[in-house]
Amino acid sequence: MLADLPESVDDDFIKSQRGNLVLQDEEEPLSSGSATVVTWEIEPRGGTCKLTLVHDDFDGETATYKSVGTGWNPVLSGLKTLLETGKPLVIAPSAA
Repeated sequence: MLADLPESVDDDFIKSQRGNLVLQDEEEPLSSGSATVVTWEIEPRGGTCKLTLVHDDFDGETATYKSVGTGWNPVLSGLKTLLETGKPLVIAPSAA
């Protein structure tokens, strides 16, 4: 389960609840610089768990909002592969 957050990253996190919830503050690099919130929720499911990620608090349909729409899928797929196999997921670059 989740360990206590290191002091060096506390400024990037709004809230953590040991074992099942992290709220992360993200700056919008492609927009006005306003912050968005990424919520990672972990729910125990017997011998496994369910991870739910929500990225919200956008100031409308900003450039960052549009760019992250499909961006979390490879992150979550990579995390799943790493946890299940111990090896990182290699994703080939898309053709331009």
